[in-house]
Amino acid sequence: MFRARPRLSRALNVGYLALIVPILACYVMPTSWVNQEQWHTLFDRVSLGHLTYYDQPALIGLLAIILLAFYRNGGRFARLCAPMIIVMAITLLTLQFYLQANDTLHEVRPLPLPLLAGLLLIALSKIDPRLLRRRYHPYRPTFTALILGAFVMSTSLVYWHYQNVQMQYRLNSDSRTISNDVLEQLDQALESHDQSMEHLNRIWNMLDQAPTQAQWQAIVSIYFDTFTFEKALAFVSPSGVIERYQSRGAARDDVIGKPLSAVAPPLDAHEPDFSPTASSDTQIVLLDGQVPSLMYYFSSHSQNGHVIGATVSILSIPALLDSLNGYLAEHRVALSVILKGDTLYSRAPSEKVSDLRYCNMLAIGDAGLTLCTAPTQRWLADEHGNLADIVLVTGLVFALMTFALVRLNRQINDQRHKAQKAKARLEQEIEQRKTLQYQVEWLAHHDELTGLANRRHFIHQVQNHPSRAIAVVMIDIDHFKAINDRLGHHQGDRFLKGIASALSSSVSRYQGSLARYGGEEFIALFAQHELCPGALEKTVRAAVDATGLIHPLTQRPVTVSLGVALGFQEDIEQLIIRADEALYLAKQQGRDRLVIAEA
Repeated sequence: MFRARPRLSRALNVGYLALIVPILACYVMPTSWVNQEQWHTLFDRVSLGHLTYYDQPALIGLLAIILLAFYRNGGRFARLCAPMIIVMAITLLTLQFYLQANDTLHEVRPLPLPLLAGLLLIALSKIDPRLLRRRYHPYRPTFTALILGAFVMSTSLVYWHYQNVQMQYRLNSDSRTISNDVLEQLDQALESHDQSMEHLNRIWNMLDQAPTQAQWQAIVSIYFDTFTFEKALAFVSPSGVIERYQSRGAARDDVIGKPLSAVAPPLDAHEPDFSPTASSDTQIVLLDGQVPSLMYYFSSHSQNGHVIGATVSILSIPALLDSLNGYLAEHRVALSVILKGDTLYSRAPSEKVSDLRYCNMLAIGDAGLTLCTAPTQRWLADEHGNLADIVLVTGLVFALMTFALVRLNRQINDQRHKAQKAKARLEQEIEQRKTLQYQVEWLAHHDELTGLANRRHFIHQVQNHPSRAIAVVMIDIDHFKAINDRLGHHQGDRFLKGIASALSSSVSRYQGSLARYGGEEFIALFAQHELCPGALEKTVRAAVDATGLIHPLTQRPVTVSLGVALGFQEDIEQLIIRADEALYLAKQQGRDRLVIAEA
């Protein structure tokens, strides 16, 4: 007896898998392996016509059912992943509830509410209360695993939702485009016909009289060959009586002499206007009182302006719309034409049509035809694809695997975490040493107060300068000793920083480099072709003035003097001496100026 139970359980599991696996496979299997038509045929045969591929159950609810069944019959692995399975099942069932109640994008197929409620209660009843006790040590790893698994699951669900939204927008856009193309093709066909009829009417105008029977027969036959939807052509006298009439296939003498309104009564009871001021008009009529048709009439005028009559063209609405059969079959859409709530024309493919409708208005005179297109369910399935479903199922499986790995490898993770901490401390110490070394190297080549290069680094820049012909500029703050004496060294440092910043921005405009040479002296390096001494003097003076620093001795903005020497890299020492001499001359000549050393 006890041995029979496992056998029965295994048999039930086999039957359950035989039912569930094909349904799940139709969601996730690539269409290059099994296309939608093959799935449709399989479902139809297995269910004896009671179930089709397009009636497949909701993926979210289906996954929740699979998880609950796996929890009950999944063996050791299911027991290991039990907390994550329950969390996933509750999340999926809650999401199914929400989307089923608030879904405007048709992301999920509805499931019976009693079934959803029952599944949710089953899932809630499986929660282990010990999971809520944070002090219960064996379950501490579970919370970490749940957080990771929930993150993976949430990411998969968000991606699935995002892909569904984008896909639905794309399908709506494609369906709307098809509907607009149908309207555009009809407009093009009617416009081409309208131009041809205007050409025919101009022929009658040139005749300056109503066409004879021979003239009429010679011309109108061309129009029946050109336009397959041309139902009849007539020439009507100014009083509205038919004088010439030709229908597709043969002439009808029985309508000659009858009023046009008797042969093709308008639906809106609006009579054609044959007054001298009228030109053309369009109406929807019932040809022979039965067939809905489009009637175009064009007034013909003689050379002196009086009305000869009107050329009337009657188009068959079904034949006109049948010209779109190739396009409709190619894009697998149904078409219906509605006038004042009544369906005038309807064409549907053999496939099942979806509930989506896209309608446009075709203006016909004072009335209008409503053209509605609807894609088939098979077209929607082919266009929709299953990438989002594959990612969702893969993500849920990955979430379970993540949860299992976290619980199984807790000790390994703890050891790895300790090793990572030690490694992080070592890397931090190495980084601190690198930073300290960099700071020492930086201080060895830079002035700490101004942040500029020092004299040693300046010589290094000269030696590595790409241009052999260079210019050296010595810059000195005028009367700087008085600043220190009167304001103190702290304010003197402030002056040095401000002027160093102003000089740095000025020198960089000419692709030069600046260094602090010592005390209140600075030195700049330029390529000779980049330097214009006069422009540099103006730039430096303006930048120093912009600092707003006031000299305490003169009570005027602080100034600088500049000495320039031109030469070559190998003569740097002499260049510095000559630039310093030029700076001395600038001081002697009254300061606040630039002096160029003689060659």
